[in-house]
Amino acid sequence: MELDFVPSMQSLLEAGAHFGHQATRWNPKMKKYIFLKKDNVHIIDLKKTQDNLTKACEFVRNLVKNNQTVLYVGTKKQAVQIVRQQAEKAEVPFIVNRWIGGLLTNNKIVSKNIQRLNSLERDLKNQEFLAKYTKKEIADFKDEYEELFSLYEGVKDMKKLPDAIFVIDAHHEKTVVAEANKKNIPVIALIDTNADPSLIDYPIPANDDSFKSIDIITNTITQAVLNGRKLQK
Repeated sequence: MELDFVPSMQSLLEAGAHFGHQATRWNPKMKKYIFLKKDNVHIIDLKKTQDNLTKACEFVRNLVKNNQTVLYVGTKKQAVQIVRQQAEKAEVPFIVNRWIGGLLTNNKIVSKNIQRLNSLERDLKNQEFLAKYTKKEIADFKDEYEELFSLYEGVKDMKKLPDAIFVIDAHHEKTVVAEANKKNIPVIALIDTNADPSLIDYPIPANDDSFKSIDIITNTITQAVLNGRKLQK
């Protein structure tokens, strides 16, 4: 099945995906993805963006086809709304508040916190449970729930470690990438000209500050997830 949902170079151009960072902020390992330097700003080679996005989508589609899961991560302000919406559309777990240290490498503690969150969610809906406590104690439970929910909102139903991670801005999400590398979990990432592509299994070179650029890349990964789900046996 062809990946007819991968955007054209014109669409990527219109989304501003070609604008990199100022040349002084570049990572030399990104050289192969840079088309030219204009007014001291690196311009990304959109042919390579399109090619790499296609490879990433093929990987994601096959992963989901085999009933495996992708975790979406995007905590920078430009990415939060897009990542939440697209993850909900794809029905995959997500992190948009801040990365939970140890989510991948210390899963026992994280699982305990998620269990506590789910327990509080049930208890706060149970009138018999609430009748046992004062208003102050119930308010404390609600505060604890809201704090846990803000962290674990998108992963509270995740039963095991993800089989891959899709990251917006690998440079910004260094801890995520490091944890995934440590656990040998493949990383798909939107990377700008200041990133280190050698840490990423499926690097997608593109502007990571533009709302439109983040949106077009994330939407395409979501289409690959949905495409893969259609192929599940």
